[in-house]
Amino acid sequence: MRTNGAAFKQKRQADHMVRVEFTTDERKRIDSEAMKRAQTQGQAPFHYHRTGVIGEAAAMRSLGLPLAFCHESDCGTDFLLGNVEVDVKCSNGKPERSNLIFDSFDQFSADIAILTRIAEDNAALLQVEVIGWITKDDFKLKAELVSIRDEKKPLLQRSLLRSIQELQHGLDEILITGGTFNATTGAADEPASVHRLSPS
Repeated sequence: MRTNGAAFKQKRQADHMVRVEFTTDERKRIDSEAMKRAQTQGQAPFHYHRTGVIGEAAAMRSLGLPLAFCHESDCGTDFLLGNVEVDVKCSNGKPERSNLIFDSFDQFSADIAILTRIAEDNAALLQVEVIGWITKDDFKLKAELVSIRDEKKPLLQRSLLRSIQELQHGLDEILITGGTFNATTGAADEPASVHRLSPS
């Protein structure tokens, strides 16, 4: 039996994607954190910070982690998974336009990046898709430079991301064995540039 290749790829990707919904209390906490960042960092408007916080919260929730935020300036890492530095990107665009984009290859300074997308955001529901993740080395190998608003930026198609379930499995192995994420993510033994984050 023949299948439509593009449709099959979309279905396979949808099977791997995780959807996260937030409670009213969690949404209030997200808005509060975004406001703190807007006041502390002062470089971008509230809605920009809110999009980022939503993505971070969704990634944490998808991995079974408590919400723990950092109000300080963005150092390229949003939180730690053991010895692994994690940078979360969040899109509020259409699914087909929600790919992993950095301003430059050097801007990807964490060990891995997780891509999320806001699927619903209204008075009744905040729902986020956790699309997948990739290591820094794989991003450099697979991303393509594309023109975005007259600037060349590295872009990785969302279909090339690894499933969040694979990352969850690696985290489970660490919790059970006390090991590190090196085999899964290629991370160094110790995080070099990140302060540890505490629940806020």
